[in-house]
Amino acid sequence: VIIMVGLPATGKTHIAKRICRFISFFHDIPSRIFNVGDYRRQMFGSHLPASFYDPSNKACVRQRHEACDTALQDLIDFMNNKDGKEDGGVKLAIYDATNSTRERRQFILKRLSGIGTKKIFI
Repeated sequence: VIIMVGLPATGKTHIAKRICRFISFFHDIPSRIFNVGDYRRQMFGSHLPASFYDPSNKACVRQRHEACDTALQDLIDFMNNKDGKEDGGVKLAIYDATNSTRERRQFILKRLSGIGTKKIFI
């Protein structure tokens, strides 16, 4: 599992796509990107006010956390073959979000601890 880390608009998604394409094409390894922004847009719409990202807005913080949790759960299901598409073996999952706080990274590691994979922060 690769976990992307960085400020917004610094190329995390671009790098994730490049890695995913390379691994899929040259090594024929099932690879998938779990982009939290895509989950957020799917769950809450694409035109959100600036107040949605305000850390003091507790309701929106919960919604953002829900999008992160949903993406993480889908990633775990993918790695555990619960998506019904793969037969086991080597896989690559990329968790694409800012993950800029130490608490967020520790939360991710804790959630992924039970699936028995290597984790790399980029």
